[in-house]
Amino acid sequence: MLPGEPLRVAIDIPINTMFYKTRTGQFITGWKRLAYADVERVEDLSPEQRFELAGAYWISPHAFSHHPIPPDFLRLFSRLWQDGLDERMQLPFHDHGSPVSLRAIDRARIPVAGFYGGEDAMIPARTADVLARLLGPRYRHVVHARAGHVSYIVMPAMWNRALPFAFKPNPIDVVLELVGA
Repeated sequence: MLPGEPLRVAIDIPINTMFYKTRTGQFITGWKRLAYADVERVEDLSPEQRFELAGAYWISPHAFSHHPIPPDFLRLFSRLWQDGLDERMQLPFHDHGSPVSLRAIDRARIPVAGFYGGEDAMIPARTADVLARLLGPRYRHVVHARAGHVSYIVMPAMWNRALPFAFKPNPIDVVLELVGA
């Protein structure tokens, strides 16, 4: 198992920014956000501050110490992020000596939707170009301009169609449309 500290620090490097997930980033965030100066208890935090701190905890030394990452898993995803899919939809790794490919999606003739955050420096929407070329009209490419990649997970209110800031189009509606429901 690999300790989380180097991974946590390294997340700032590829996207050329300083998140509050590193100690320096936490200091800078605290320096800029005077609202945290008077916080003494959890009850003093606003919902927005609780959300921000939960995001910081997600990739923190404390969280990583409880959830180490197996090296094989890290190698697999590092190669996938660095190399991506090739034109044949083959992934940059093998399973029991056989190449792993997403060609089964093409052979199955199933519709595919890709959802991307317009404010995502780590996983830009262009990573789906190979899917669009391979799948053609069966691929629906959706970019939510104000979202990052974790917005889909950590912001449940964005899925609520009734709210003015919700995802448009709603991902559930897109999938239901693709499957004809």
